[in-house]
Amino acid sequence: MNLPGRDRPNQGFPSRPPATPLHWIRPMTAYIVAQVTITDEVAFEDYRALAVPAVEKYDGTFLASSDNVVVLEGDPHAPRIVMVSFPSLARAREFYDSPEYQAAIAARQGAATMEILAVDGA
Repeated sequence: MNLPGRDRPNQGFPSRPPATPLHWIRPMTAYIVAQVTITDEVAFEDYRALAVPAVEKYDGTFLASSDNVVVLEGDPHAPRIVMVSFPSLARAREFYDSPEYQAAIAARQGAATMEILAVDGA
């Protein structure tokens, strides 16, 4: 059988670029996950008023913020989980280290305790 273009390599067929992992092309999305225990709801509002605009300024998107946490395995660590996505781990770090978020952290003192993690995603 004589197929068109078979006498010359890649003739008659679309060529494909070599496979390249996506994180080499663009930064991977990163996530901040916070376990939150609020001790003073009124004072926590001061933190929230500073934290939300800081998240938005550094291109963060809130994915979840809930007290409805179902533990599937292990011991629960906090009654509230907050998840925020950022375009990259570097951008998440910029947010956390920013003067805007550092001011929010200062406002949070005495209002809540948090464990905050940043992780690369997909």
